[in-house]
Amino acid sequence: MLSRLYLYNFPSGTSPEAEFQNTGAFFMKTCQRTLVLAPENTIIRGDYAYDFVEAEQAYAYLLEIICGLKSKLVGENEIVSQFKQAYKAYCLQEDKDSLIMTVLQKLLQDSKDIRTKYLIGIAQKTYSSLARRILLSQHKASEVIILGSGQLAEDMINQVKKKVPVTLIARNQERIQELVDKHQIQSACWSQVADQNFHFVNDNAFIVNTIGTENEILTPLFFEKWLGHSQRCFVDLASPSPYKTAPIDSDGFYQLEDIFQLGAVKEQKKSKQIEKAKDYLDQVVEKRANVLRNKLMAMQTKLMTYGLSE
Repeated sequence: MLSRLYLYNFPSGTSPEAEFQNTGAFFMKTCQRTLVLAPENTIIRGDYAYDFVEAEQAYAYLLEIICGLKSKLVGENEIVSQFKQAYKAYCLQEDKDSLIMTVLQKLLQDSKDIRTKYLIGIAQKTYSSLARRILLSQHKASEVIILGSGQLAEDMINQVKKKVPVTLIARNQERIQELVDKHQIQSACWSQVADQNFHFVNDNAFIVNTIGTENEILTPLFFEKWLGHSQRCFVDLASPSPYKTAPIDSDGFYQLEDIFQLGAVKEQKKSKQIEKAKDYLDQVVEKRANVLRNKLMAMQTKLMTYGLSE
């Protein structure tokens, strides 16, 4: 069964959905990559850069990603939430494929097994928890503005809402209201950012951005005013970053690369556990492939017995 898996790995920020229309493909976007798992080999006609693996290698690659073993923060668990969100979206997809559905379910089971055996207690801090440390411990934030309403934004809310007041700003009003009601936080109208007046945001020195886009969200005018705060901290967790003209070298401005460096794995004990997890992952993939292969053979034998095979 795994022989029918085709995995395409595009750079982050890529949107190749048009290439896979009506194929039953599964899509997952993270801050490091855009993944497409398809049940058939698809010819990519657009001008995209991408890597490609298939069959058991595709399963193993996805499993490593879900376990956080391909993340820059090795073992981080935010990727699990992103995978579950993508899985939920796929379940609602009209052209979902039965093989892909089975594979996604098995990936969740196998990743839980690997994490339980080898990664509990040694997983890296998540992006949002490291951002919290920067905001609250290093910069003593008294309140936090969060831009965006996706899973990363909600993770950030959970990290800081018990410590300081939180205000959420995003385009999706329905999603904003859901998060406001769920977490009992405040919200502000997106136009207060988008109209380039920035009165509300300029009055706040502690901001986290989770919106990944090629379009600039806050202009140089905003950062010029924001730099006037004596105490300030701007954490940009997005990829691609929308801040091409931001004060990258300014004290108090952090991007993903800074977060990665803060959470780098150094302890030898953690490195050994990660190697054990990778070795065990190889065994899990081999076992899973055999189980699914035997299941398929049993189904084919049953069909032949009843004269239903092709």
